[in-house]
Amino acid sequence: MEVLFSPEVERPLETGGGIKRARNLLGRDAPVLVHNGDVYVAAGLGPLLAAHAASGAAATVLTVAPDDPRALLFDTADRLVGWMDRTTGALQDARPSGERGGPWPTLRVCGYACVQVLSPRLLAVMDHQDEVFSVRDTWLEAARRGLRVQRFDSVGLLDDVGTVERLEALRRWLAAAR
Repeated sequence: MEVLFSPEVERPLETGGGIKRARNLLGRDAPVLVHNGDVYVAAGLGPLLAAHAASGAAATVLTVAPDDPRALLFDTADRLVGWMDRTTGALQDARPSGERGGPWPTLRVCGYACVQVLSPRLLAVMDHQDEVFSVRDTWLEAARRGLRVQRFDSVGLLDDVGTVERLEALRRWLAAAR
């Protein structure tokens, strides 16, 4: 495995801007696994990678039950169709233009588990985005263009360790599990 770093020295570029900046390091021919550094995933990621390869999707997003008011909306075929903020009621329709304005399909409301597989087609959508942006904006734009952005259920232990307290709690849990 090759691990590459793309520092964000001047300012944080958010989840999309960081990927865009690192794009030249990633290559242009194969899918890329993007895993946020503050998330612990106990299960192997092989099934996620296999599902992405088998589907031909532009992006495969690891999802969890939403614990945040902001949520991704998928149809019953696990295709991204929108995003919503359940606190403000803000809604972004990501269906291709021929489907927008029509009735919404049955929806699955999901949270993002901070792990994704991105195909070169998805990375190309970032070319016209600003320097600082959320990768969510890229998924929504790709879906509007008719590219498949799909969900994959997280399996096994997945834990956000983005604070010292949560990291210490995970360390204690891992030590007790040995």
